[in-house]
Amino acid sequence: ACFGLYGAGTASYSIPVLTIKSDGRNVVPGSGKVQRCPFSYSETSNSAPVKVSIMEDVPAGAGNSLRASLWLAATTASLALNRDLAGETIGFETSGYVDGPSAGGMLCLAVMSAIEGRSFPDDFAMTGTIMADGTIGPVGGVAEKLRAASGAGIKRVCIPTFARMDEDFADLLELVVDVADVGS
Repeated sequence: ACFGLYGAGTASYSIPVLTIKSDGRNVVPGSGKVQRCPFSYSETSNSAPVKVSIMEDVPAGAGNSLRASLWLAATTASLALNRDLAGETIGFETSGYVDGPSAGGMLCLAVMSAIEGRSFPDDFAMTGTIMADGTIGPVGGVAEKLRAASGAGIKRVCIPTFARMDEDFADLLELVVDVADVGS
């Protein structure tokens, strides 16, 4: 990231987004995937409204839930840092058909990192819905996402603490230990 004397700056990251497929009711076994999505941020000194965009490589590839998550992530980051986003542009790229809110927390961290001029770690991923009050909400397919992260070389994954309510917590703990052993 490069930030100038007057606050104008840019940042770009490749964010690891943990995805799964669902048949509408259940997670499809073995469907966990890590999609590295380009994220960009630019800041100007003007007072134009914030611009948030999702760039997609297929028509309507990003669903409404993902679009709402990006806006909510930007708003939450702005409020958390007491920062007006006027004049700033936030961009996120996806590939294929993607939807769901579970990248919201990760997107919020990316926006906050960019605003603060921090780098974004390559070995970190997160899954968690960003809620309207700024808290992290529920997600599905945590075990599949952890397996995918491990296979992609990600060493640290942040998951909602209440994920144990959605899946067998003992199995998740065992999986976390296995992932940690693979990453060492």
